[in-house]
Amino acid sequence: MFLNIRPIYLLVFVFILTTERMFLELTKITTDKMVLPAAVALSFLFVGNFSPFVRRWFYLALAYLLFMVLESLYLYNSPFKYPHVFQKIMVLFLVFFTYGFYKRFNPEVSLAGIIFVTMVMFFSNAATVNRSAFSAAAFTSHDRGFGCSSVYTLLLPFLYYFNRYFLTRQFYNLFYFLGAFALIMFLQHRTVWIAMAVALALNILLLRKTNYKVTFEAMVPIAIFLFLVSVFASAFVLSDEKITQKLNENFQQIMSPFEENDEGKVSTSQWRQMQWQSYWPYVEKHFIFGMRFAGFELPAQFVEHTGKLAFDDASGHHFHSVYMDRLFYQGLIGLLLMMVPPALFFYSKLYAAKHLTIEQIVLACFIASGVSYGASYVYPEYYFSVLGLAILKLEQYSEGKE
Repeated sequence: MFLNIRPIYLLVFVFILTTERMFLELTKITTDKMVLPAAVALSFLFVGNFSPFVRRWFYLALAYLLFMVLESLYLYNSPFKYPHVFQKIMVLFLVFFTYGFYKRFNPEVSLAGIIFVTMVMFFSNAATVNRSAFSAAAFTSHDRGFGCSSVYTLLLPFLYYFNRYFLTRQFYNLFYFLGAFALIMFLQHRTVWIAMAVALALNILLLRKTNYKVTFEAMVPIAIFLFLVSVFASAFVLSDEKITQKLNENFQQIMSPFEENDEGKVSTSQWRQMQWQSYWPYVEKHFIFGMRFAGFELPAQFVEHTGKLAFDDASGHHFHSVYMDRLFYQGLIGLLLMMVPPALFFYSKLYAAKHLTIEQIVLACFIASGVSYGASYVYPEYYFSVLGLAILKLEQYSEGKE
């Protein structure tokens, strides 16, 4: 009897997903201190499998990491003085590890399989830890249960089943697509709402490079479903004044992010603005190279509107923006090292491609949505693994067939 071991390869992605909050809540197991060092070490095993682009990016990241090790040795007589600071560069090795592993062992790894294991983790958490998040009371009290990075994983099935529906015209794909959409909307992370809009807009633009089209006939079932959902949703919303007020508040904060709400509370956008204002003077003084270890030693600068420090001293500075995070710790050099190589790669591949598969479109759109997501949060670790997988799939564009 032949045993199909291909699903075993998904365990690598599961291992990286264990750094996500929804896994920690589910199992109480902390793996973040293990995953990044493992990714750095294991990346060396796959250097021979790297394409020229990935190899150049890998050596640039490795040079930066070695520079930090030498600086740590010089300043503190220790090669890894502050792991929090090293994590800023080590996350890039998740790209190289994921890319190299799947290129060597299973280049045809299924995105559907990755989505499956991600959703198993999400719904296991929903059934055991965050059951109360799916209630009207949780909605009106803004008790979302799931963190933003966990809800961000729903963008993968949202995009995947959107494209699968237009390819197959099968209604179960439409059901999954609308289900992911409903969950994203209900869990109220406005950052994910905006990322979803960005990803969907790019997805529609890229449809011209596929062998399926968005036709009127295909849109009719979506319109009917959305109409029925809107009717039931309207009845639900209008039945409770608190729900109506909460929706108005959510959209008001999207349209006017830096204005106080009707109750005079500080919005999350205002909170981030205050954090930027607290740390921007330090970014300006160290704009090119960042503060690195000196930044970790800097006492907490951000005082919330309550008068308390936003986080404890000697715990690192925890930014709600990947751009501020990299500029503070690594400066412009670190930000460019993270953003420019993949941006150039995606532009060149998407522009040159004559045909794109569903997997290539979904992965590219998910990564592109990170541009808006990063304005509000630091990228979760799994984002870099998805980036590695996206690079692998897009390098196959000339061979890709749907």
